[in-house]
Amino acid sequence: MKTAGRLVSGIAFALVAAACGDDTVEPEDVLTEEEAIALFDSREQLAALLGDSTKLISSSGNSNVYRCPQGGQVTIVVTEFSVDTTAVDTARIVFAAETTPSGCKASAGNREFTLDGDPSIRERAEVELVGFSPAGVTGWSRGGLKWTLEERSGSCEMDLAFTAEPVASDPDDPKVVSTYSGSLCGHEVEFTKTEDIVVTDG
Repeated sequence: MKTAGRLVSGIAFALVAAACGDDTVEPEDVLTEEEAIALFDSREQLAALLGDSTKLISSSGNSNVYRCPQGGQVTIVVTEFSVDTTAVDTARIVFAAETTPSGCKASAGNREFTLDGDPSIRERAEVELVGFSPAGVTGWSRGGLKWTLEERSGSCEMDLAFTAEPVASDPDDPKVVSTYSGSLCGHEVEFTKTEDIVVTDG
């Protein structure tokens, strides 16, 4: 009986020692829904870099590297671009790109994020133009980012679909109201925002 008692005590000690020596992994920080949308808004600034040659660092084929608004850089690869003008006074533009930030700092809603690819964000949009005005836009944003916000950090996966309708604006500066819905940083979301139309041939 003493031997059995020592054996049980030894097993108990081993279990306690194993538990004490186990390296626990801290749970990853998460964003609130409001912060997640702010992160998406900050990332949207990167798309506008396609039209800003002053931020261009290097270019090779369809791959371009830009300086981010507050530091770091982002690589944007245009993966698809086509224009169908078969119909009279109507054009259908298809545009797709892959965005990979690296230590890229961008801000939205009084929050500054540092973004890295996890591995990247892929986007595709179809724009219908009647005359020179957008008549409708549909598309999606999918992929993942690593983020840092003040003392917190984590990752964000997104799978969003969007539709957009034109708003009255300067013909030289066309804008649309976009409605996004889907999964964003672990939240099921639906939100709208006013955006510029950025058209590039890659």
